[in-house]
Amino acid sequence: MDPIEYIYENPIDSIVQNTDEDIRFDEVYSYLTTYLDFINKSDSIGYHRYTSDDCDRGVLWKDCGDIRIYSIPCPSMYSYYCRNIVQFKETGRIDTSFLNDNTGEMERLYRIKNKGGKDFYILKTRLDVQHQGTIAWEYISAFSIEKGQLVKEKLFHTKSKQYDMIEVECGGQRYIPLDFEDIVLIGMDYFEWSEGTPTFIIAEINENDWPTGYGLKYLWNGNYFEYVGKCHYEADDIIYD
Repeated sequence: MDPIEYIYENPIDSIVQNTDEDIRFDEVYSYLTTYLDFINKSDSIGYHRYTSDDCDRGVLWKDCGDIRIYSIPCPSMYSYYCRNIVQFKETGRIDTSFLNDNTGEMERLYRIKNKGGKDFYILKTRLDVQHQGTIAWEYISAFSIEKGQLVKEKLFHTKSKQYDMIEVECGGQRYIPLDFEDIVLIGMDYFEWSEGTPTFIIAEINENDWPTGYGLKYLWNGNYFEYVGKCHYEADDIIYD
């Protein structure tokens, strides 16, 4: 008997739900390159569901500034991850130059301007692996668009180095007393709809691979995110003795 094919609210979701994991990304890519006008005929945010009756929705794509990022779920036996596609809203052109290497599920996507008016994009993604334990990775990366191409930007500054991406890992191949459903390893605030200074905090991880209750705080100074020191930061609701 052939598998039941569900028809969802958008064609990308139908592809995601009705294709095998190993060809799903290629099928979505093929659709987008065939129907370049889809980006201008669809909503600015798209969602996917696991079954036709499931109310639990995840973000499938999001528009931001001049681009849209698709986060295509391609789960494996032990992990739930996504491969990401960038599409330019004006032309429909696809760019997978370096976001294709970032296999995390999209959680946040923001546009921010520097003092000179240049646009930068800040993307936060997450990857979870469950196999004889649980491991969570969260990533924050920065890029811009120059001459129609994605360009990595070293917007995250410590006192001695600059980075275009920061990775935080938590958990391991043993029992860790963490609520992985609620844990936030990179907290972001004041990026949209607020007059506050854009801020992100990276959870400090100890030698046992779980958060210490402190974080490393970065503030936007108008041109880049500057490390300003440690602060209290509860990455989850677990209280340690």
